[in-house]
Amino acid sequence: MALSLRQLALSTNWPVIVAVTVLCGMGVLSIWTDSPSEGRKQLIFMGLGLGIIVAMQAISYMRIGKWAWPLYVLALLLLVYTVAPFMQVPRYDQRLFRVPETNGAYAWINFGVLRFQPAELTKIAFVMVMARYLRFRNNYRTFFGLLAPFTLAVVPLMLILKQPDLGTAIVFIPTLFVMLFVAGAKIRHLLAIVGMGVVLSPVLWFSGEHMISGAGRAPQACTVCPRVPLLNKLPQFVKHYQRDRVHAMFSTDARTLADTGFQQHNALIAFGSGGVSGKGAGNIPVGRRVPESHNDMIFALVGEQFGFFGAGVLMIA
Repeated sequence: MALSLRQLALSTNWPVIVAVTVLCGMGVLSIWTDSPSEGRKQLIFMGLGLGIIVAMQAISYMRIGKWAWPLYVLALLLLVYTVAPFMQVPRYDQRLFRVPETNGAYAWINFGVLRFQPAELTKIAFVMVMARYLRFRNNYRTFFGLLAPFTLAVVPLMLILKQPDLGTAIVFIPTLFVMLFVAGAKIRHLLAIVGMGVVLSPVLWFSGEHMISGAGRAPQACTVCPRVPLLNKLPQFVKHYQRDRVHAMFSTDARTLADTGFQQHNALIAFGSGGVSGKGAGNIPVGRRVPESHNDMIFALVGEQFGFFGAGVLMIA
């Protein structure tokens, strides 16, 4: 037993454990301050996560890696399940195994006592399958050899965008680049792909016919949205409300800050109000005015409580 514990201690990546502890500690404290019920849920999830960490450390990563492809395929099938129209139901429909609408997205499967978000499983499965793929190949050091890794990232990314969940979808691209860089992909190839992405970004931004829907009226074409010939015939990649949020980031118009930019504007005020050293743990008088502050805008609460130094510690972790 003592030998097993010693082997476990030696095989543990302690810097990562310390970083995770800092992140979880500051995160749970901030969530608890804004919503005690959500904080208690996070403590339960932390306990489960700790158990999984111990279990994974006790098993050889070679054995875990053999399950990478099956887990990846399972995650994709679950994503397909969430975007299937016959599984999507209104938010008030709580039938088991259906996908109720939540904040405009169909991302959660209802299992009764809990709801499961397949995109979170997909993140883990993607990292595992990428590690498995890169370990047994070296063709990713060629430009065309990068096509397979990018396909592994783009397939789940497109399914998650279909839900639609832009915030989760964009996580896959930086994760892909980091893993390719660590594996030894050539920098000039990665930069070339970034360049192509920059060139294509206007196409993605302007493509599609943008529609606006309001209370009590059917969706209608947006009369103030930019219309680019030919591109408006393509599928719409960036939704109208997503464009509005990007515009709000750079706007100083009072009406915009009171409407589309309300959340991020108040989050910036809350974050800045913490100053250099913060107001102290549990003290978020400004943060309480930020919508969804315990999830989307949790960093604003970190800045208000712990200030510039606390935010710096969080970023380092």
